[in-house]
Amino acid sequence: MSDNAQKPDLTDLAVIRKLPERTPPHWMILEYCRHLGIQKPKDRPVTWLARVRRKDGGYTQYRLAVAIDSDRWVTKPERALALAREWFDSTGIRDRASSTKLGPCWRREAYTSMKDKSSRTGSSVIRSTRCQD
Repeated sequence: MSDNAQKPDLTDLAVIRKLPERTPPHWMILEYCRHLGIQKPKDRPVTWLARVRRKDGGYTQYRLAVAIDSDRWVTKPERALALAREWFDSTGIRDRASSTKLGPCWRREAYTSMKDKSSRTGSSVIRSTRCQD
């Protein structure tokens, strides 16, 4: 996993302003198989989307809310994250979604902690941790 795995930071309005307008969404990884994204089409408001990887290997995405209109937040990132979590936990999605656990898996907190230690020691080794149930 590279340092770019969590980018772009879609909680930062300045970062979103710099992203190119396009039909495919820009995605930010929340956890394994769960993403929060924005769709930044030309001449339309920017919208928040959630995406989940299904057990069959495909993806399902859902439009959450308008994110930005006239260069101002309509729905702030914290609210979009809450909406995404609600959608991930909804019965129809939860039953079809891949697990967020991956045998030896990445935990964001563990990854961040290990990345910080690696940068201080000069080590480029990143280790995974076992998921806790």
